[in-house]
Amino acid sequence: SVARRRVPQSMPHARWVERDMAGLWQATADAIKEAIALSGRPAGDIRAVAATAHGDGLYLLDKDRRPLGPGILSLDSRAGEIV
Repeated sequence: SVARRRVPQSMPHARWVERDMAGLWQATADAIKEAIALSGRPAGDIRAVAATAHGDGLYLLDKDRRPLGPGILSLDSRAGEIV
């Protein structure tokens, strides 16, 4: 089965494009839960789950795997003068 969620992006400054990491994780978990329910199979029977997204980005985590800030999407060009 398939389930999907849209996760909004924010543009807090010119040339910045970000995504809330907590919202991204919640949307992923909700889509997985829905896909399992739609499968008609007990969750224990499911052997694999895949999650995909469009584009590259920078999603930094700390040593405890917690987000260090919002995800920076590939559309973000704040570092254009450096690169």
